Amino acid sequence: MKKIANIIICLFCAVFAQAQMVGTPYILYNIPNDSEICQDIDTKGTEFWVTFGRNSGNAVGDVLLLLRIVAGDAAANITLTINGNVLPSTIPVAANSIVTINLADIPNGIGNRKSDVYIYAAGAAGSDKVQKSMRITSTNPVSVYAFNTGNATSDATILLPVEAWGNDYYRLSATPYNGNSATGFCDVEMIIAREANTIITLPGGGTQTLQPFDVYYTSSFTDMSGRHITSNKPVAYFTHTTNTSVPSTRTYGDILFFQMRSADQWGKEFLVPNAKQRGINLGYDTIANTLNNIIRIIASENGTTVNYTGAARLTGTGEQIISPGGTSIASGGTLNAGQWVELLISNSPSLGVGACYITSDKPVGVCAYLVGDGNLNTNAFIGDPSIAWIPPLNETVKSALIAPFYPPSTTIGGGVSHLLYGGSQHFAIIIVKKSAKAQTTITNGKTISWIDPAQTLTYSYGIVKFDNSTDTNKTFKIENPSGVIVMCYGISQTESYYYNAGSGACVIN
Repeated sequence: MKKIANIIICLFCAVFAQAQMVGTPYILYNIPNDSEICQDIDTKGTEFWVTFGRNSGNAVGDVLLLLRIVAGDAAANITLTINGNVLPSTIPVAANSIVTINLADIPNGIGNRKSDVYIYAAGAAGSDKVQKSMRITSTNPVSVYAFNTGNATSDATILLPVEAWGNDYYRLSATPYNGNSATGFCDVEMIIAREANTIITLPGGGTQTLQPFDVYYTSSFTDMSGRHITSNKPVAYFTHTTNTSVPSTRTYGDILFFQMRSADQWGKEFLVPNAKQRGINLGYDTIANTLNNIIRIIASENGTTVNYTGAARLTGTGEQIISPGGTSIASGGTLNAGQWVELLISNSPSLGVGACYITSDKPVGVCAYLVGDGNLNTNAFIGDPSIAWIPPLNETVKSALIAPFYPPSTTIGGGVSHLLYGGSQHFAIIIVKKSAKAQTTITNGKTISWIDPAQTLTYSYGIVKFDNSTDTNKTFKIENPSGVIVMCYGISQTESYYYNAGSGACVIN
């Protein structure tokens, strides 16, 4: 988290206003008649791609770009290919273990590999096509997480295997803080091609033809949420914001970074737990941030009816909003393609423990945002803006292997990461069917604290807190034969990350 002046250029485990209350607590909506639980496509795989956007105003020497690779029951050998060049040495990962790859440790002849995958130029409005991407392949299925960390500015994402790529994307992001050419703060769309002659179609009908390792990026000084792109072949689509405040008027900002799901993998039923941000000085259990998580729900089809309970709608004005441009609808209202509604998770006694339950008659995409502090000098709150993709409830896996993220060092070029400090906290959030929560297991002696939210009688979620002194290099296998979804997040006084750490994916016909 950084305090941002007008002219200042201003990662973990794979989980945990004026606003008007809407929806009716304790009323359970009829669940849409979805297909059976889908586990055919997993977040584990053997081929992944990534690129990194500009982190605040940081030059490449002032960022830490990491890959966190977690192997399952079978050991794996990892090969990196950067802009078409296969690196000569493979990287072994033992079974049920992790390896952290720091791109600063891999030379490229004139420096290191950070400069080969870091798009610093995405700090001005416009678009370009560059070769700045990396392919990660593995001899056995692994989970891969990417971390982009600067001086007190961090975020992370799970990387999706190529089987989970798509060709129809609607964007969710946020307004860059005081975005203009002086600050260099932008909302950035990054699209990677894997196959030759990949044609992407942009809003307005323009096209771009990409070859393998090409990254097409678009930068804007405004929020590009709702932007729609399609492609003739599957692509990897990354949302990145170089610095943003959440809510929009807060005085501290951070980057947003995550890989989005294609619209044909969205869903109709969601549980969004409140990933709480607590005080450093007063302890985790004694003080809450002044805002709970914010949610955006976006539609890809006209006339999509959205029901929700356990949240307040944000009307498009006031201190709570992420950015203007959303559509304010009450529960039971409709969204058209590319429209989104912002909600604030409620944590009042009348609604029970904080969570939001969402259903829709047509598939929607859902993201949750951690919020930033407004007054660092009080040391009262913890965390900063971050964004996470929320999987629908039918996209579960039977097991997920996760590892808390701790940077290899606090030193990052011209600054530091606070995610190693004693005040940092790292969590997993486990979503399961309430009737099957007793079947959930986690290795290495961790316990799960279960919560039964009042917003749904069908699902529960559990919280696992990791120990900064004993869990730094451990992996944790989470299993449930009835299926789990795992989210992970980490927070410090000045940074945070939040991402989907393990889920399936359904392709909607």
